[in-house]
Amino acid sequence: MIKFSDLETKYGLKTVRSRVADSKSEALEYAQSLGYPIALKIESLDILHKSDIGAVKLNLKDAGQVSAAYDEILFSVKKNFPDARIEGISVQEMLPEGFEVIIGYINDRVFGPCIMAGMGGIFTEAFKDIAFRALPITKTDAESMIKELKFSEVLLKGFRHIKKVPIEALSEVILKAAGIALENAKTIESFDINPAIFYGDDYRIVDFKFTPKEVMSEEFSDVPDIDNLDTFFNASSIAIVGASPVEKKLSYAILKNLMTNGYKGKLYPINPKYDTILGLESYPDIASIRDKVELVIVLVSLNDVVSMLSQCSAKGIKNVVIISAGGKESGNDDLEDEIKNSAKSLGIRIIGCNCIGVFDANTKVDSMFFPEENLNRPSPGNICLLSQSGTVGLCALDMLPKLSKFVSYGNRIDVDEADLLKYFASDKNIKVISVYIEGLLKGRKFYNVLKTITPDIPVVVYKAGRTELASKAAMSHTGFLAGTHRIISGVLNQAKAFQVDSFEALLAASRSLSAYRRIKSNQALLITNGAGVTIQAIDRIEAKKILGLAALSENSIKKLRESFSGSISLANPVDLTGTATEEDFEKVLIAACADKNVDIIMLYIVLHVSSMTENIIEIITKYASVKPLLFCSTGASHTEYMKSLLEKRGIPTFSTVEEWVCAAEALVY
Repeated sequence: MIKFSDLETKYGLKTVRSRVADSKSEALEYAQSLGYPIALKIESLDILHKSDIGAVKLNLKDAGQVSAAYDEILFSVKKNFPDARIEGISVQEMLPEGFEVIIGYINDRVFGPCIMAGMGGIFTEAFKDIAFRALPITKTDAESMIKELKFSEVLLKGFRHIKKVPIEALSEVILKAAGIALENAKTIESFDINPAIFYGDDYRIVDFKFTPKEVMSEEFSDVPDIDNLDTFFNASSIAIVGASPVEKKLSYAILKNLMTNGYKGKLYPINPKYDTILGLESYPDIASIRDKVELVIVLVSLNDVVSMLSQCSAKGIKNVVIISAGGKESGNDDLEDEIKNSAKSLGIRIIGCNCIGVFDANTKVDSMFFPEENLNRPSPGNICLLSQSGTVGLCALDMLPKLSKFVSYGNRIDVDEADLLKYFASDKNIKVISVYIEGLLKGRKFYNVLKTITPDIPVVVYKAGRTELASKAAMSHTGFLAGTHRIISGVLNQAKAFQVDSFEALLAASRSLSAYRRIKSNQALLITNGAGVTIQAIDRIEAKKILGLAALSENSIKKLRESFSGSISLANPVDLTGTATEEDFEKVLIAACADKNVDIIMLYIVLHVSSMTENIIEIITKYASVKPLLFCSTGASHTEYMKSLLEKRGIPTFSTVEEWVCAAEALVY
């Protein structure tokens, strides 16, 4: 196991000068040799929060204080942890005041080995200002962790008399700690370096504690499997197990949808109670179907699935969507495992259970049990959407005008997020992948796939289940714990996914990326005839600092001044006031498109004024093809009508500041 002294002698980290005393006399001797003032603290693997029980004494200035502090520490330990194993009392030099940082390692149950950095010392748990990355990490990863911290601005700029910490110095320490973690991953479950005190480009590590690994954990080496996934979306024939002629039954809606929505393949209802269903021959079981079947949709009890899989295998069927619930979310883990093992042995791919399945806007394969008159089916587009929750998925479908493929995968007996990500990424017509998750089972597998996709295809992720109560709800919903949000968030950042904080933001970012390519620069120009909403947008922009506020060039400002007789604001936002005409907006749009300082145009127009006619739609359309242009306007029927004209021209429009700004942020890569 690692000793505190190993940090310096073996791993090249700078540690505080210290010695462990076995007696009071040794403590006094070591204090004298180190020089006053000094600090004392208990050394015990059984006591993690030493300060909380008075087992740390600081700024001891003479032998009398050391003697008294030694006795107080032992008394406090025996009172609070009578059975603790005590290695001694550490005598340490006192360090000058600096920034206290924590660097930790954890073998996470979802993502495997992860490194953490954040605000250290006694405030670690109070402020929880920490960031995570999956190991191994690069220098870029380490620096991005630092920038992610709320106190990074103070850390990197200094505060009062405390010197600023160069990002290179801190990232070097994080990388060395990551090396320690990887070297000892098989024997250590977790460790904390807390605090490491930084003063300028120098530092000292004050404390190190670790938890040994008691049981060897599984290797996080799962790879995505996309074998036979294409048939879920392109099946030329579908059997519906549990089909019914009763209109209120879910299976009735699925069969009717497939018969009327444009699906061109063959359909085979299966139910031994009926000879025909909706005019189609009904079969008693899968084995009775004479023709080839490519996809099976299941709406019967999970107890009947294993025997049904055997029939599928006998007919060469490789794809099954299980709509039925009653698995892990109901406490029936063993039943799910039996289905999983059977499917794996037979080479059958399963989506579900406890899901609404798949929808393909091109082939019209549709396993959803919602009547078409109640749920919009988007027209073909370039967005792929995968959702752990069926409810979230159907809401997205109802609101997205265009889509390519959708999957609600529920309890992921077989096919999971990583498999679907890799499959979606293989589609050359896809411009964005949108993901809603509540919990992950194989997080490392998900991360490994995600990081290979995001350089070419943007991936938008909304991770719900962030709080303890929401995590418990997610567990009852899908049968899986949601995991630690900070770890998941850190890993998503590391993989360069675009994270959003709400369902509305998920749709906004997806629609924006569907319309425009990502850009490296981030300078946004806000243009309006009503400044109130744009002021709200600036507040929101400043909150996340993903976007910058573009400053028009001197040449642009000069030309605009010459074009306008009245007094308008040419700052950011450009406020044309309520008297603005359509021609005024065009003048500014021409300037913005020509100005190299402007990367993204954010246009908010109050459409209620009489000067805004349908001609403004043509003007906006003309310049939206030059630079990314995101339109926002809030109102009722007239405003929504005007926005619908823009949407028909492929220009994304938004009603709220949050959606509008998030859509712009999503474009920055």
